[in-house]
Amino acid sequence: MKVVIVIPTYNEVDNIGRLIEFLELTVFPKTSKDYDMNVLVVDDSSPDGTAELVKKFQKKYSNVHLYLNTKKAGLG
Repeated sequence: MKVVIVIPTYNEVDNIGRLIEFLELTVFPKTSKDYDMNVLVVDDSSPDGTAELVKKFQKKYSNVHLYLNTKKAGLG
């Protein structure tokens, strides 16, 4: 079974790296082998470099994905 954890972000460069590492090193190893665990970061054009940091984690972890909204849409 495929599981996707969706993380919406805006200006979270100080937090997203720690969260991804926590999921990858602490949560995912404890999950059942029956699950295909993935992380989808949905970034709303953060000017602080959040998307660039997620891209670095994509190189380290193949199950980290990024959806980058290139046009600022504002509050949901």
